[in-house]
Amino acid sequence: MKRRHYKYIFYFNCLFIIICTVFVFMQNSTDKVLLPVSVTNPVINTSSISSNFCTNAKAAIILDAKSGAVLFEKNRNIRLPMASTTKVMTALVVIENSNPDDIITVSKKSASTEGSSIYLKEGEKISVIDLLYGMLLESGNDAANALAEGCFGSIEACCSKMNEKAHDLGLIDTHFESPSGLDSENHYTTAHELAIISSAAMKNHLFRTIVSTEQHTTSTGEKARFFSNHNRLLRTFEGAVGIKTGYTSKSGRCLVSCAAKDGEEYIAVTLHDSADWQDHKDMLSFAFGHYDSCEIAEKDTFLIHCGFDKYLPVEDIYITTHGQNDFTIGYKITFDKSSAYAEFYCADTKSGNFGLTKSDFSK
Repeated sequence: MKRRHYKYIFYFNCLFIIICTVFVFMQNSTDKVLLPVSVTNPVINTSSISSNFCTNAKAAIILDAKSGAVLFEKNRNIRLPMASTTKVMTALVVIENSNPDDIITVSKKSASTEGSSIYLKEGEKISVIDLLYGMLLESGNDAANALAEGCFGSIEACCSKMNEKAHDLGLIDTHFESPSGLDSENHYTTAHELAIISSAAMKNHLFRTIVSTEQHTTSTGEKARFFSNHNRLLRTFEGAVGIKTGYTSKSGRCLVSCAAKDGEEYIAVTLHDSADWQDHKDMLSFAFGHYDSCEIAEKDTFLIHCGFDKYLPVEDIYITTHGQNDFTIGYKITFDKSSAYAEFYCADTKSGNFGLTKSDFSK
C-alpha cells in the first residue's frame, strides 16, 4: 500500500509540473515578442507624399491588395451607387456556389432585361462560364440575371447571397438589390468597401482569369458569341489584370482596376468620375512608385505554440512599406479557446493585427 501511495504522489507531482509549465508558457505567450524583419519603413503616416488626382471623382481609393493598406482616398466611406461594378460581387457568389460547366436555361425575364446585353434568347441553354464572361467582359445585364436565376433560383435569392457575402467580408455600408447594378434606392456601396469586395474576388483564380481576358468566344448557347473586355486599362497600362467598368446616369462612370507587377498588387476604385481612366493610371502609377508590400507572416511558417496547441494565420500577412530603412516588427499574441490574434508593432507603434487559428499539432 505504501508503494502504491508514493506512486500516486509521483503521478500527481508530474501532472502539477505539467500544468504549471503550460500556465507559465501561456502567460509568456501574450508578451510582445520582437522579431527582426528585413523590410523598409512601415506606412504609418503618408501625408508627406503629395498626390493630385481624382479631382472629378465623388469618391476614390487605392489600396494594397495584399495588406489592405489604404494608400490614397477621397470620400472613401460615402455611400454611392456603383452601377455594373456590382457584377464583381455577382460573379464572386456565382463562382463560389456553382460549377462553371453547369448549363442554365434562360428565362423570359432574363432575356428581356433592360440595359447592356449579350442578347440572350428565352429558352436558350448556355453555360455558367460563358455567362460569366458575358457579364464581366461585355457587362451583360441579361447574363447577370440569368446567372442569378440559374444558380440561386431567383434574382432575390441571389441578392440575398450577395448581401450575406458582404456581411461575411465585414462590410457595413454595402447593400445589393440587383445582380446587374441597375439603379435603385437601396443599392449602394462605398469606394473602400468596393475595393474590399474586389480584393476578395481577385483572390479567386477563375474570377481573376476572366477579368484579365481581353476576348472570349462562347462554346455554348444558340450561337457563338464574341466578347471583348470593356476595360481599356488591360491594353493601356502595364501590369493591369482587371477588373470592371460601370455606368448609369445616376451613378456616373464607375471603375475598379487592378494591376500587378514585381510582386506588388494594387486595387483602385473611383465612383462617379468623368476622368476615370486617367485617374486610375495616376493612382496605380503613384502606388507602384512609392510603396512596396512585404510579407511579415507566412501562413505555413508563422507558427505560435501555446501549451500543446499551435496557431497559424489563415493566409499570408503583408505590410505596406515605403522608404529604405530597416526596422523591427514586434508581435503581441492574445489567445482564446480555439483562436488567437496577433497585433504587430513598428517602431513601438501599433500597425495592424491578424487572426490565428488553432491547427492540428501533428500536421
